Amino acid sequence: MRDGGQEIALFLMRLIVKENIPKMSGEGNEGGVVLLGWSLGALTTLAFLANLSTYPGEAREILGSYLRAFLIYG
Repeated sequence: MRDGGQEIALFLMRLIVKENIPKMSGEGNEGGVVLLGWSLGALTTLAFLANLSTYPGEAREILGSYLRAFLIYG
């Protein structure tokens, strides 16, 4: 599960850089990304959140500036 969570972290960081996504605004209503976990996929996204503290400082800084919301569906 931890490896799956780290894969999501790497994917999000690459997506942010490649697509030049703007940082989340101070109010949190513009920019950034929203992560959605659906059905069984919610387990991997929860593993991503549960292991944030184990990621390198740069990853936590980037994700903290861009991750606006997390949704669990189904």
